[in-house]
Amino acid sequence: MCQRWDSQTPHGHTRTPANYPSSGLEHAQNYCRNPDNATRIWCFTMDPMKRWEWCDVPVCGWLERSPDWLIEATPNNRYPGCHGPDKVLDDNYTTYWNPISEQRSWYIIFDFAVTYNLSKIGVSNYGDTSHDISTFHFQTSEKRKTETRETNKTGESVADPYDWEDVLMVTDVVARTCKLQEFGGFSATGRFWKLNITKTHGAWQPWLREVTFFGARAQHVNDPEPTAESHLPK
Repeated sequence: MCQRWDSQTPHGHTRTPANYPSSGLEHAQNYCRNPDNATRIWCFTMDPMKRWEWCDVPVCGWLERSPDWLIEATPNNRYPGCHGPDKVLDDNYTTYWNPISEQRSWYIIFDFAVTYNLSKIGVSNYGDTSHDISTFHFQTSEKRKTETRETNKTGESVADPYDWEDVLMVTDVVARTCKLQEFGGFSATGRFWKLNITKTHGAWQPWLREVTFFGARAQHVNDPEPTAESHLPK
């Protein structure tokens, strides 16, 4: 945790709003700042044994996706080797996910491996009125309670290993276009993310070309040991 810039406790210092006007300290409270043109933003800490630390602030943008993020999806019961859910992460608009299934709702679960903050999701439909999705909801879970789903004797799932929280509900995805459609207006944090498709414009299963995510890795602070050459605020 950072010390307020207008406070001298637990560390006395000269980086005050009065000494560094127009440097962003006037209303900085205890947020990370860079009043003296260091290599990046930093702050004094609330730890009496540690004077200061660098801050690592993520930059938001469309994430570079990995097929490894895909960990679970509605199965393709007829042709499991074709049109898999990994197609929505391959950055190839000539491929698409086709969950051939008797189910009337479909899902994909992504594991980002680390926690991310997201504020938008983008989807690219196939481009027709039979398979283009019209309604979906987006969920997140910070952790997974168990490694696998519990099933009954017939193999049906009876317990979800995630603690899903609703993030976004969309009911107006446009059909007859394969252009990326962006949906925002939310801010959510999690490692696991679930796309639930509940309706298509036709009576068929969805054909989905791409799914993209806008955000950044959750903020954390790097704590390198200072050296004699380090920029050491006084």
